[in-house]
Amino acid sequence: ALAAADPDHAAEYQANAAAYIEQLTALDADVQAILETVPEARRVLVTNHEFLGYFAHRYGFTLVESILGATSLDEPDPQRLAALVNTVREQGVPAIFAEVSAQSRLADVVAQEAGVTVETSLYSESLSAADGPAATYLDYLRYNAQQIAAALGE
Repeated sequence: ALAAADPDHAAEYQANAAAYIEQLTALDADVQAILETVPEARRVLVTNHEFLGYFAHRYGFTLVESILGATSLDEPDPQRLAALVNTVREQGVPAIFAEVSAQSRLADVVAQEAGVTVETSLYSESLSAADGPAATYLDYLRYNAQQIAAALGE
């Protein structure tokens, strides 16, 4: 679309797109290598809300449950929280993941009841500051993979 709108710079747009595709391909290989440390039995994700679905699908994880559902505005009832605690215990989920930008209060409750940890270091809806660990999209995905591998690896 940019090349069509600005034909004088079409070659530059195409070169930039090709370079970024190469970076994304390399990132995918990096993420797969990072996640190799996570055994198959521990490739289960419980999150505070549904933000890792595509990640789980791409890298062979099962997204067991989310505490809040599709958005951080959903509030689960006590019966649903109790059921989630049982699911975490039964499936041997080692950690619950929440984002740095979200409240982890309910995740903390579920984790405490189930005897697991809450990892609140993932990014989902925003990047970090420019000098932070997730300053670009590429950094963001790599960083999240490293945090997940650290929490779920043996």
